[in-house]
Order: sequence, then C-alpha cells, then structure tokens
Amino acid sequence: MTLPKEKIYDEQINPLMAQIIKICKDNDIAMFANFRLGFDESIEEDLLCTTALPSGSDVDKKAIDKMRKLATGHYDLVPQVFGMTITSGKV
Repeated sequence: MTLPKEKIYDEQINPLMAQIIKICKDNDIAMFANFRLGFDESIEEDLLCTTALPSGSDVDKKAIDKMRKLATGHYDLVPQVFGMTITSGKV
C-alpha cells in the first residue's frame, strides 16, 4: 500500500530531486536530503527517502556519510550534534 506522503513524493518531489541531483553532479556540489514519508506498518519501520551526494572532496564524503547515518538511525557511536549554516555572498 502506498502511503499518501509517498505518492506526493513520487509525483511532485522526485522530479525536482532529479533536477537537483543532476545540477549538483554537473557542478561537483555536495548535497544531502532526507524525507520522512511516514511509518510503514507492513515492515514496522519509518519510510525514508535519503539522497546523499558527496562532491569529489574526501571531507565532503565523510561529512555526508555521517549525516546519512544520523538521518537513517544507523549510527552506532555516541550521539553527536551537528549544525549547518547556509550563507550567500560575493567571493
């Protein structure tokens, strides 16, 4: 059974994510997105859609791997806190 939020993701968000992923890949931009679509009773787990796309940088690969593990609950180390700030301006 498709959950209502899963249908919304499939029809509306997924096409946008495909565009975002292509732009990021074309320009070597690291990105991370995590969507919680609900609880699937048939498997007794949260239904998540996570996209983790590191750039060519090893630092990005390690950071995104940590974010993926935290977002999906597959992180066996002590709890960690991380923050993210997005700024824009001329370089």
